[in-house]
Amino acid sequence: MRGLVLLIKFHHLGLAPWILFSVPSAAVVGLQVPFAGITAVLGVVGMILRRRWLVLGSSLSLLGFLILGKVTSDLTALEPVDTAVLLLQFVAILFLMEASMPVVQYEDDFALLGERDDELSRRVATRLAQWLRSQLYADARLGIGSFLTSLGLLIVGSFAGVGIGHLAVLAVFVLAAVVALLFLLTYRREPETTSRSK
Repeated sequence: MRGLVLLIKFHHLGLAPWILFSVPSAAVVGLQVPFAGITAVLGVVGMILRRRWLVLGSSLSLLGFLILGKVTSDLTALEPVDTAVLLLQFVAILFLMEASMPVVQYEDDFALLGERDDELSRRVATRLAQWLRSQLYADARLGIGSFLTSLGLLIVGSFAGVGIGHLAVLAVFVLAAVVALLFLLTYRREPETTSRSK
């Protein structure tokens, strides 16, 4: 569990270069390296300092770069990125952005316990860990389900003669994943232990 939390806390270090270096150079004026560095640093700093707005801003900027790269590829008639890879990148950004929020919430609540080592504090810490595990498990299921569903729709669309390379079609599939993730975010159950500890 600790390794998974560390992976989520530092995921921008791998995600930002993957996204930025898959974007056409013309879309970012050849500045992939500085953009990737700034985005990764802001994301990691946001996770370490538990600043949600930094984490969200970094993830949303990656989404923006990805969309900009797709639009640039279409407008300049560059060789298009594989649709499945593009879809995987979208889902990865959304999933990791969503998974970052319970990690930040967990660390905020865990920090309230301080150095206390009494029985009640240990129970609260255990319940917090269980809550985080359930949140990440639910997020993983939703992310994988969104990707597989969207990929299945792309395959069906190709058999039906729908142009799956078009941005509008891809946007519909991505929008479905975004709506599902926002639904989970809106109706997430907060840790019961937080209210009990207060």
